[in-house]
Amino acid sequence: MSPSSLLPRSALAALLLLAASPVSAQELLDLTTPKAAPPPPEVAAFVKRLAECNHWAGEEATDAERGTQIAQARFRLRCNTVEQDESRLRARFAKFPAALEALDNAGSSEE
Repeated sequence: MSPSSLLPRSALAALLLLAASPVSAQELLDLTTPKAAPPPPEVAAFVKRLAECNHWAGEEATDAERGTQIAQARFRLRCNTVEQDESRLRARFAKFPAALEALDNAGSSEE
């Protein structure tokens, strides 16, 4: 029995292509490892918002104009509610690992 009778032609072609090309073990592992599901859009938007809030929290008001700019950005982003919003998202998506992982990796919410 020949190898071609055991595998479909497309699989055999893929194996031959892999054998002929310089592919590292990590690249092969990356091809076979399932990718994590993306977080729900609401969680992704929150993660982005949290990053922006953390950015503005670290800004220094060097003068009144800059202080106003920082305050307006933090107000627009609703930075004063990130802790409550994160708690609400964690409760809502408690059974969604991708959502919880995204929230965990987002960094701590503001103190």
